[in-house]
Amino acid sequence: MGKMDDVFLKKASQSGATEGGTDKEEVKFGEEKVLCRRVDMLKEFQEAFKTADSYRKVGKVEARQATERDLISTSQDAMEDNYAEVGDWIIKNPGDKDPYVFGDKNDPLEVRQAKFAKKYDAIAGEAGVFRPKGIIKAVRVNENIVFNTSWGEQMAVKAGGWVADGGYAIAEESFKNTYEKIEKDNE
Repeated sequence: MGKMDDVFLKKASQSGATEGGTDKEEVKFGEEKVLCRRVDMLKEFQEAFKTADSYRKVGKVEARQATERDLISTSQDAMEDNYAEVGDWIIKNPGDKDPYVFGDKNDPLEVRQAKFAKKYDAIAGEAGVFRPKGIIKAVRVNENIVFNTSWGEQMAVKAGGWVADGGYAIAEESFKNTYEKIEKDNE
């Protein structure tokens, strides 16, 4: 999932939080500690996604499959224990400092492979370079939030970032560098 400059993923739960409540948590974005409101992201933004604008990922991504268990360091996210297993796809978006591991670890490898093939096309003559083909609905957030993803990790995004209908967050700068709005006439 999109793991960008202001997005935080961490498996460890933060103390004192209640899913869907109004509790605030301190979340580390790189070296900066930020107070975030805990939300049930899909429930909170469910109505907004119904009328949200659609966006497509643009540009090319670099991707490779892990050939052994590989620790993927995403320094801007303060990610801990983020491992790619053999066969997992490791993706680097245009403009992002670090890569991320694609897919939901709860899915079997074959399902993660099929999802990657559905979202990316290999570019002939450019080894390890792919063109995204998916479309998302996204809503810009006006406050710092933290939430649990469907795949069991925590993710946070600062105000100005975006949440996508796939249940993940995209940092403001990464969204600007990797997505374009689909005009209603072109949908």
